[in-house]
Amino acid sequence: MTEKTQVKEEKKTTAAPNPIDPTSEEITKLIRRRANYAAGVGLLGLPLINFAGVTTIQVGLVKSLCTKYGKTFSETAARNIISGLLSSGAVSLAAPAVGGVALAVPLVGLPLAIATAPVLNGVTTYALGHVFATHFAQGGSLVGTAAGELSGSFKSAVKVARQKMGNVIAGKQDAPEAA
Repeated sequence: MTEKTQVKEEKKTTAAPNPIDPTSEEITKLIRRRANYAAGVGLLGLPLINFAGVTTIQVGLVKSLCTKYGKTFSETAARNIISGLLSSGAVSLAAPAVGGVALAVPLVGLPLAIATAPVLNGVTTYALGHVFATHFAQGGSLVGTAAGELSGSFKSAVKVARQKMGNVIAGKQDAPEAA
């Protein structure tokens, strides 16, 4: 079966919204767990491992959400959409650069990179999870979806995720459990 055939079949079968609420405890725990894993990878302070690890975690999150919502999964489509969303301007392009450049600064570089990478990884993974869960719950599919279609939702989700992360850091809210 070709990818075009999959797209046509999926569009036929996913017109109706999915009954799984994207804010359900099951979906929220799945997203939080993956966001925590992504934040943990950032603690390593190694840019290539950080990039590869976070990408793997985010693609795995989308795959898990596809399974939960009964959607066809395509690693290529997932990577393309994730890449498009992360480069859409919703995430400050300076943040990853700061992490990479910071490593070159003696004494403070590694601690600065270690401090920024977990937050950025956690926020983006959390936002991606909520955007895909909402998209799937509304009847959307992965295959045949362009990043631009989800860009507005992603920008809003990043703002919410940053606020939640800020509250956790400030001690106003308990850190999400890693369940």
